[in-house]
Amino acid sequence: MEEGGDAGTFSDFILSLVSKSSFLEGSIFAMAVMVLWWMFYTKIPAVEFRTFYTAANTLLSGKSPYPTPGTGVVRGGHAFVYPITTLAYFIPFTTLPYNVALDLFRVAEIGLILVSVKLLLKNEANFAVGVLILVSSFAITALQVLSVEPILLFFIALSWRYRNSVFIGSISLALAIGVKLFLLPLLLWYLLSKRYRAFSISVFAVIILIAPTGFFVSSLTAYYHILRRLSGYESASGLSLVSLLDILVHSETVAFWLTASLALVFTLSLVYVKKKIDPPDRYLFAAIVLWSLIESPIVWSHYFLISVAVVLILSQSPLGTMSLYAIGSWVLAQPDQITPSFIPWGVAMVMALAALLMYLDRGRFRESLELARTLRRVAKRPGVSSVFFVVAIVGLAIGVFDSFAIPSFAFVSIMISALIAIGFYVKRYEAAR
Repeated sequence: MEEGGDAGTFSDFILSLVSKSSFLEGSIFAMAVMVLWWMFYTKIPAVEFRTFYTAANTLLSGKSPYPTPGTGVVRGGHAFVYPITTLAYFIPFTTLPYNVALDLFRVAEIGLILVSVKLLLKNEANFAVGVLILVSSFAITALQVLSVEPILLFFIALSWRYRNSVFIGSISLALAIGVKLFLLPLLLWYLLSKRYRAFSISVFAVIILIAPTGFFVSSLTAYYHILRRLSGYESASGLSLVSLLDILVHSETVAFWLTASLALVFTLSLVYVKKKIDPPDRYLFAAIVLWSLIESPIVWSHYFLISVAVVLILSQSPLGTMSLYAIGSWVLAQPDQITPSFIPWGVAMVMALAALLMYLDRGRFRESLELARTLRRVAKRPGVSSVFFVVAIVGLAIGVFDSFAIPSFAFVSIMISALIAIGFYVKRYEAAR
């Protein structure tokens, strides 16, 4: 089991904010926010925030914010379907006019992304990495619609940073699961890492967070049926493994059970790896976060913002790796209301910012060069080129079979490739030991 990083102090964090390098990077961060706000954030209605804001007002008026089970409203995809305790984050904003609340919430989510970077990197406030996260298409989309992914990223970062604190870590993880139930597999990490007290506290906290929902729907069973109905509607056009399998086998039920079977195989594999190799905690934690994304029945591009946690937990060169992450995000998915013709401009924006930030810190530039050398060595391995070839052939075949499966295949392939990469590092860890 790895040692947990020390939490540091609030005063250290404040001092890091006013250092010379942080001041320059902070200025770039602020300018990036203003440009992104003007170019992207206001281009479309913040549909997610509007749903939460309306639901919070409905709850305060003494009514249930949930749609009636079995109605067409659920199929619309715009009804409130989250656990009732999620509205606790939005109720304070109902005291403000909608437009003011919307802007303040967006600022708060940008702040949460920056704090998450601080928690995951354990060093000075890293505005540079924060900038590259913000210019990724995943973050731009999340901040356009004002989804809850920045909140999830914050809680995941908090649970990782305080993983050896029984109370803070376990409650943070429970709060993340209490917002998005697809993160439930993260409880497995506590069992695998033998943090049994933290597991017990998290399970109890999740029950406390979910149980009140049953009072606002007819029962928790009815709430489950709402989620299944929503899943059946949105998975058809989403980016999940269930979506991919549904398109290929033309059966939602078969796709569901295939995904469940793969989840069981993945769980047994983790148990085996933990028992045989006992890798560092970061590999298991990162793998389970990725798997949570893969097995979620509903996945949209902004969900992948939480994969930032995986990148920063594992990377030895955060700036270089996050540069690749941001570039790749633009290739895979574009922000809402942005046409594919804008992709080269998005990539150019990321590359220009990355070059500027590396110029400001030559140490990070050297780290990024080392990352490039490592990627070059990995790319030369025969097994890696074979995997890319197989993925390309399978992708081409799927594209011929059904072009609607291409986006979900691309995302699922990348997530599974990332899991394979983690497995490669675990194997190297075993050999070095």
